[in-house]
Amino acid sequence: MEKENTLLEKNKLFSATKKVAQIGIFQLDLTSNSVYWNDDLKEIHQVPLSFSPSIEGLYGNCTNVFQKELLFNLHKEAINEGIPFEISYEILTKQGQKRNLRTTVQPIFKAGRCTNLHGTTVEVSQFENSNIETVQYTEQLNTAEILANSGSWKWNIITDELIWSDNFYTIFDHKRDTPISYDVYLNYVHKEDRKKISAKFESALKNKIFPESIYRIQLADGIIKTLNSSGKVIINEKGDVVSLMGTCQDITEQVAKEQELSEKKQQLELSESINKAGSWQFTIANGEFKWSDNLYTIFNLGIGEKMNFEKLKKFIHPEDIGLIKEKLEETIKEKKSHTFTHRIILKNNTIKTVRVVSDALTNDKG
Repeated sequence: MEKENTLLEKNKLFSATKKVAQIGIFQLDLTSNSVYWNDDLKEIHQVPLSFSPSIEGLYGNCTNVFQKELLFNLHKEAINEGIPFEISYEILTKQGQKRNLRTTVQPIFKAGRCTNLHGTTVEVSQFENSNIETVQYTEQLNTAEILANSGSWKWNIITDELIWSDNFYTIFDHKRDTPISYDVYLNYVHKEDRKKISAKFESALKNKIFPESIYRIQLADGIIKTLNSSGKVIINEKGDVVSLMGTCQDITEQVAKEQELSEKKQQLELSESINKAGSWQFTIANGEFKWSDNLYTIFNLGIGEKMNFEKLKKFIHPEDIGLIKEKLEETIKEKKSHTFTHRIILKNNTIKTVRVVSDALTNDKG
């Protein structure tokens, strides 16, 4: 009978949470400077579903000056240092209602810089059952971490207690009913990276700074993952370290794609070198030219030198300039590939004949 009552209470708890926990989801793309809000978040802020949020209004209309400043500082810290945060604050909705919100934010880093912020927001109510609020917060945190493919942890140095979030367990494929400790974590770290990570923790305890790092872990089944880790050192009023906390993001897929692109680039450069070929891309909108390394070699120029069409014209044989212009106009107008040959004159007056294969790349509007 006791088990049935416990199960009934749990069912009531999760049913209530499902009704109350309207989870708003947002994303800030720092590359395109664009903001996304899901429909639940728009309802929380009482704006039309057609509403387009701005970067300045990412967290809504915060009315408390001190909360607004704290929110700004945490936002800045997340972007600059990769530290996730959770904050409660008050807003004034579009319809003039005051609402208390709790927001959880996870930063996403690529190549050492923050590219995205993933976050969740819920409206905080006065619950009769505090367990409902606990479940609501846990669900909110888990949602944010799953969106960011990240996990969080906290290590109490005084008691040696280590806490992992649900998604941290998932990333490490570690059973939740199995004990965890710093040594357990360290054993997951790839043997070639273990010394580096161990030294990082020792340095954090000594210097009170937890640097960002990228390292590999190896799961029990042999799968290797690459993680991007950042954290924070918590000290007491005496300046002693009392705990460490941080987050790790699984960037395995991202690293694999970057490696694939790098290998393709190397293969292209090797192929161009063998075949004495080079490739280029001309962007009509801004007049930018992108050249492969071997194309610079063909023109006897320093690799990486900025190029545009006016500079290129200086290398084209005077008798062939009209042909080049005609062929490029045909490529743009007809949006199909053209092959032709022309001559170039290098700075040392050497004349070369080159074959050009041009094609037009279009956007979604054609």
